[in-house]
Amino acid sequence: MNDIVGFRETPILTPTEVGKARKLYVTVQHDRVTICNHKLPKTNIPKKINCECCWFAFFQGNGDLVTKLDEVLTTHGEGAIVRSQGKKFLHRFKQFMATIERFKKEAE
Repeated sequence: MNDIVGFRETPILTPTEVGKARKLYVTVQHDRVTICNHKLPKTNIPKKINCECCWFAFFQGNGDLVTKLDEVLTTHGEGAIVRSQGKKFLHRFKQFMATIERFKKEAE
């Protein structure tokens, strides 16, 4: 079998090597929010749903989502967001938008 062009034997990996390869290529490393030190996945809503810092970091990192949510909020109202994401999500989004608005006013 070694006569075939491009053929090479696959090395046998030890459990330690398998673990290192899994950590390097498979495991997703989430960022941490600096204030509260919670892990923050980039695509999912925060696991710590009562942590305001996590929600702010989530919305701050997802600009496209914020733009779409603002568009839905202005055209269809709060009911559309509550039906799709829930009351707490809407509450945190409104908090985020109010904070951004306050930051803009303070900067002027």
